[in-house]
Amino acid sequence: MKKGFIVVISLICAVVICSSMLISAKSDEKTVDIISDKSTSLSQTELNLLSMLNHNFVYGSAFDNADDVVNLSMNALLSYKNDDYIKENLVTDFVNNMYGIDVVDLSEFNSQYPHKDGYVFVVAGGFTRYNHKNISIKNNEDGTISVRTDVTVFYHDGNKDVYKANSLFVPNENSSFGYNIVYSEIETPGVSL
Repeated sequence: MKKGFIVVISLICAVVICSSMLISAKSDEKTVDIISDKSTSLSQTELNLLSMLNHNFVYGSAFDNADDVVNLSMNALLSYKNDDYIKENLVTDFVNNMYGIDVVDLSEFNSQYPHKDGYVFVVAGGFTRYNHKNISIKNNEDGTISVRTDVTVFYHDGNKDVYKANSLFVPNENSSFGYNIVYSEIETPGVSL
């Protein structure tokens, strides 16, 4: 009975997170209402992928390490932070829906920081925000979708730059978004993020 209740609560939380993410994306300069973009010629697929990218904090080699994916993903969930913690099921649901990564056990995650059962400690510090726009998509023969966007990178020190980003998505009917991000890379002069 208790397990069933936890599963139901987890699903409700995932739906709430996903719904709020698909409605709006935020940047340091302004709030971007994704729904208002329907007046443009963007398809629903383009709107969904753009919304996912605007809630993504994982780029480049960070995709190679599950701990990095989890830590960076918590930046998208800061509105759910209570004291210095976010509920573990919110984090694992988000990571699974965004990236298709099934995080099973976070009991030893960030073990150098305080631990609280059922929660994940949020490591304090400044973080970079990303705002994607001008999306173009290409459906690949293997079923994946290649996406190219302009991305404004808002650094935690207040500076910003505009680059191109290349991302790869895979359709996933088990994801609340309908897709998972396989990778996303930002083209910067001489550096890959």
